[in-house]
Amino acid sequence: MSETIKLRIPKLGDFEDVEVIEILVAPGDEVGVEDSLITLETDKATMDVPSSAVGKIISLSVVVGDKVNAGDLVATVEGFAPTVSAAQDTTTQPVERGNVKVAESGKKERILAIAASAEPLLETTHFADLVVIGAGPGGYTAAFRAADLGMDVIL
Repeated sequence: MSETIKLRIPKLGDFEDVEVIEILVAPGDEVGVEDSLITLETDKATMDVPSSAVGKIISLSVVVGDKVNAGDLVATVEGFAPTVSAAQDTTTQPVERGNVKVAESGKKERILAIAASAEPLLETTHFADLVVIGAGPGGYTAAFRAADLGMDVIL
């Protein structure tokens, strides 16, 4: 069933009034979940804003040069929003790993389910949205930026 969905700017960490530097879609374009809609630029980084729905762009609410904040409307889509995304999944169900049942939620549950299907070489004890290998100037900055955006990070 098709519905009208409003796509909004996600959390931007500590940033406010972030400039739109590029529009990557136009009315009539088909988008999928995680397809980039616009590019934002701060004094420290550029980032793409992904779609959280599948469908056709009806209208855009931003233009290049606009200053946006978390929650601002980016576009309206005719389509459907997935019922559960990796970021929104908060269900808790037991997962079997060997002979141990572990109650995990969301992404961790899927990771454990995949790991349980094969004989692991190492025991998994840490979970993260992002693992940064290397703590040089680039790795350090990437890890802290991802953490500012709400990701679980291992550096």
